[in-house]
Amino acid sequence: MDELKERELELLDTFDAFAKAHDLRYWLSFGTLIGAMRHGGFIPWDDDIDLVMPASDYFRMVELVDGGAEVGENCRLAAAGIRKGAPCHVTFGKLYDTRSVAFQDELCPSCQKKVQEGVWIDLFPLCGVSDDDEEAKASIAELDHNWSFIRLATYKLDKASNPIKTLARLLLVLPVRLRGFTYYLRKRDELMKAMPDYRSVKRSIIPSEPWYYLKSEDFMDTDHAVFEGRELPIPSGWDSALTTWWGDWRQLPPEDKRYTKHTFKVYHLEQED
Repeated sequence: MDELKERELELLDTFDAFAKAHDLRYWLSFGTLIGAMRHGGFIPWDDDIDLVMPASDYFRMVELVDGGAEVGENCRLAAAGIRKGAPCHVTFGKLYDTRSVAFQDELCPSCQKKVQEGVWIDLFPLCGVSDDDEEAKASIAELDHNWSFIRLATYKLDKASNPIKTLARLLLVLPVRLRGFTYYLRKRDELMKAMPDYRSVKRSIIPSEPWYYLKSEDFMDTDHAVFEGRELPIPSGWDSALTTWWGDWRQLPPEDKRYTKHTFKVYHLEQED
């Protein structure tokens, strides 16, 4: 775990320098933000780093890297809009450490062969959503529909209860996997680009987790907090955002809930002299 966190912090430092060089906004988010505000660093049992970016900055970052910009040494940015290198298989960006290789248990073999994962940090776009409830629900329904295809294309199938259901699932998944997960991920980017700028509406969502509304005002300005000895950007409404995500985030969970939820294996790659 200590080695994993050390590599993630190197990725974070590299990304922070890249973001500053290109005037890209980002903030600590999810468990990383809790870690900063409650522990001054990683939650002791956490194993990843999560950042959130305004969608406009996120897609500008993607365009920069797709156009040839390098984030930094020993890393590779993967996102649906980046055409060079191994494809991205998730609905947000990942900055990978190229000196390691990772295997996620839940990915199907055809997807696992195509992606080249290593130790990573996650980069989530923040999108506005209509102030009209029906329009907002329609946008989220489109994202959910798109996600159902991405999941079929990338994840192992759950075991069916009988042979007929197993056959039905195979017939459903075959054309989706023939088309490929990159097709559906690029469609998702189109959906996100069509959503309003978060600063123009009252509510926002992180499209990969659209089951709660965030207050757009919480992300209008930037504060800073210490994370593992580094002063890093956090949303000005960090307390409100954390409460939306976690409820009483200051309260430690019971001891039997203090564990990572990820299932993956990570290996060092041998370095040539």
